[in-house]
Amino acid sequence: MAGKIFMSLLLAFGIINPSLFIKLTEFWKFDRKAPTDKVLFATRILCGVAILLIWIML
Repeated sequence: MAGKIFMSLLLAFGIINPSLFIKLTEFWKFDRKAPTDKVLFATRILCGVAILLIWIML
């Protein structure tokens, strides 16, 4: 249960601030250009879908 809550909070952060979420989760990629609006929108959608899957499947 604690894992669900932790992952949900992390993914909710991806919905709220997708650009910082990308920076935190892809820190190992050097010299990365700024994400486009489409990438930020896709990040929000995929984080929302992931939260739903976590709570439905696990």
